[in-house]
Amino acid sequence: MPRYARPVLAARRRAFFRRVNRRVHAAPTKEGPAVVWRSLRRFLPTLALVILIGGVTVGGRHYFSHSPHFALRALHFSGMQNATDEKLSTRAQLRLGGNLFAIDLRQLERRLGDEPWVKNARAHVELPSTIAVEIEERRAACLVALGSLYLADEDGFLFKRASSSETSGLVVVTGLSRSLYESDETATRAEVKSALKALRMFSVVTSRPIVGEVNLDRTLGVTLFTAEHGVGIRLGRIDETLPERIDRFDTVWASLQTHGERPRMLYLDNRTRPDRVAVKLADSANATTKGRQ
Repeated sequence: MPRYARPVLAARRRAFFRRVNRRVHAAPTKEGPAVVWRSLRRFLPTLALVILIGGVTVGGRHYFSHSPHFALRALHFSGMQNATDEKLSTRAQLRLGGNLFAIDLRQLERRLGDEPWVKNARAHVELPSTIAVEIEERRAACLVALGSLYLADEDGFLFKRASSSETSGLVVVTGLSRSLYESDETATRAEVKSALKALRMFSVVTSRPIVGEVNLDRTLGVTLFTAEHGVGIRLGRIDETLPERIDRFDTVWASLQTHGERPRMLYLDNRTRPDRVAVKLADSANATTKGRQ
């Protein structure tokens, strides 16, 4: 390499190594605020709608909860036969003139459920000023003797003490102890249900005598007593043979009526021989026992 060329190359090398990377800055633009405003403007209708709905909701809630137009003026009940408007209104504990929408309907239903005759209560608002309540009452299926007489429904639930006007036409279930009821209400309900089951199975044939009492005994089982003359019909334990045992009653009862014999007790409790019925006659001179098939 010629000597005069060496300084030139050295100068070029120094110039190359002195080069550095330069940071490039974007030039400021005047369109930034306009772009932001255009983006914001697209959301303004939605924002205004949200504010409007919120204001209407708050204002509407205040109007409905404070306007005298929606003050409670009437409480209507339907579906009752035994419970009275007066008793239910007392249970409801509502003040006329109070705001309709401030009333807790579920709490109202629970209060009405404390009335013995009420099984279910369904309350709803009828604008502008009424609460209507549909009542489902309990049906008295029998009386239960526990010292006093109590009304029981078809589920065996004892719901109130019976008054003299409420006992007419109801079968009395006897043989239960008050101590059992107080210590195990569930067991008592099961016993009453079994008594009602036996009664229904016997009374399904309308030509059979009317039953006035169902006695429950842990040893002897179920015994029915007719309303007229108090004739005993011992069914014993309730099992799959009971329908056959009850069917034999009709033949024996018809035979007794034909011969003019008055029975004192019919025994339909032979589960090993469901076709056999024993009869004890109510003979004032000499009570006898006959076996009939």
